Amino acid sequence: MFKLLKYGFEDFVDYVNNKQQYWNNLIDSLKFWCNWYKNKLICVRYPWLFINSGVYPWLDNQYTEIWIDCMPEGWRKRFGWKMVRDIDKYLRKHKIKDYHIDQVKEKYGELCWYDNAGPELSKIKEKYEELSARTCVICGKDATHISAGYVCPYCENCMNDLLKRQPLRKFNKL
Repeated sequence: MFKLLKYGFEDFVDYVNNKQQYWNNLIDSLKFWCNWYKNKLICVRYPWLFINSGVYPWLDNQYTEIWIDCMPEGWRKRFGWKMVRDIDKYLRKHKIKDYHIDQVKEKYGELCWYDNAGPELSKIKEKYEELSARTCVICGKDATHISAGYVCPYCENCMNDLLKRQPLRKFNKL
């Protein structure tokens, strides 16, 4: 109330707005550091999930993103961590120490997991690549449709949500 009397209403509104921005920045900062700490703990257990660019050394050891974060949310929910555990189990069983991931992405509606393992891990990766083609990229439920053009699998609900936002989008049944 004192600030309102001293500075006037417009200045008080600016103060309140800046205060809100301050809190928004603080919350964003807390989210960043919580994510950083979570990723650091994950990389202690699974060091091969750490993204070490090698190109930009000042970005290394930042833990802002790990390889599992490159997978679409629906796949990560449905089978992402199970895949990580299966790979880790295989690496420990066969005492493979120099494993690293080159890239994780979605391509033509399927999971693409590129690494230096060669044919040893191919059965595990193939299992999840096939599963990804039948799993919604947004929510992780069984996919019933696949988008035309930019190919991605979607369930009925997610497809309807996309059609509300992008009515001209085309889908085909799986």
